[in-house]
Amino acid sequence: MSCLRTEPLNQMLNKLRGKTVWGSQADKAAVVAELTSVRGNFSASESDVPILLGEFDASQLNLEPAARWKWFDFVVRTAKSLGMTTVLWDNGLDNLDRATGVWRDKIAVDITMAVLRGENNSLADSTTDASATTQESSAYVFNKVGSNITAKTLPFIMNGNNFTNITVGSTLLKEGEDYSFGESAITLNQPLLSKYLSATAEPGTKANLTVSFSAGAQSQIELVQWDVPTLSWYSVSAKDVAKGSDLQIPITWKGLHRVAAVKIATVDGAYLFDDWTQYLPDLQKGRGVSFVLALLQKLRYVQELLTMVAYRHSTISGTLTKIG
Repeated sequence: MSCLRTEPLNQMLNKLRGKTVWGSQADKAAVVAELTSVRGNFSASESDVPILLGEFDASQLNLEPAARWKWFDFVVRTAKSLGMTTVLWDNGLDNLDRATGVWRDKIAVDITMAVLRGENNSLADSTTDASATTQESSAYVFNKVGSNITAKTLPFIMNGNNFTNITVGSTLLKEGEDYSFGESAITLNQPLLSKYLSATAEPGTKANLTVSFSAGAQSQIELVQWDVPTLSWYSVSAKDVAKGSDLQIPITWKGLHRVAAVKIATVDGAYLFDDWTQYLPDLQKGRGVSFVLALLQKLRYVQELLTMVAYRHSTISGTLTKIG
């Protein structure tokens, strides 16, 4: 028997409505219930019927990595416990760069393979409360332009493993001098971070730290200097966009090269469409994806406010003006 596993469209895995967190007890229970219900379609005498989880994925293109890694670990582990074989979904844009043959997020693949070998993975921790108004992730250290960097402590879910070392490229960092290990956290010392992050450093990804453990897949910590991105324009008339065409919004990234979510509302605060999102947590209200054509078709007010919410919750706002 074959089945397909993608998170419901209003959940984290498609980043719809701005939800980028995963890992609560409720999240895990939902996975267990769904996969168990598939296995439960067979009687006790059919308990050895092979089941192929023919498609499953959490896209690396626009999802917070720590949540994604936790999801991969738990979904594959749960499927394995139920005697299911898993097949990673890939359309050429998500996981494998087919031109180079390189995995875009090798950690997720390594997590999967470690589970299949029977190993426990240690995982970067992150916010699991979907109602939270701020989100944290041990997959990143962020520093805003104009701010001095300080030591950062990042929690990890160890799952019985121990930390072993941290590297930057081929360089082995020094415990005590560059970092220290706690029982379930890493502290990156200020002298190490100041090599990459400072009040005057240019925005962008400055380094990737690889964290190794006594078993399971490695993890990664991305050091990011950030500032609020800028747009080439902040106002446009709908009449300037050809019917059936996309609206191109040139942007200068200053940190991570993607937005966390897009909020669409009128200037008086009303949501342009899908007003039911008012009942979602704060970071999901009024958010949407793949909205541009629908947005242009539904312009019915003098001005519509478009707000892009970048990682670290900085925002960029512009207006779309209907003429005639």
